[in-house]
Amino acid sequence: MIENNENSHEKKMARDIEKIDYTSIVLEELIFIKKLGQGQFGTVYLTLNKKTGDLYALKSVSKA
Repeated sequence: MIENNENSHEKKMARDIEKIDYTSIVLEELIFIKKLGQGQFGTVYLTLNKKTGDLYALKSVSKA
């Protein structure tokens, strides 16, 4: 049966994506490469994990 919903493919892909646990990443392991952007609520940086070599976008939000 064909679904008429335009987002049906996206919903199926979202269910199939494996959840990744980012809780083991320590801030001291990250190298800040460059600022990607700044918005009203925070700044986004491109970071590199020293141990794994993985790249991450890290959003920094002020508590004030």
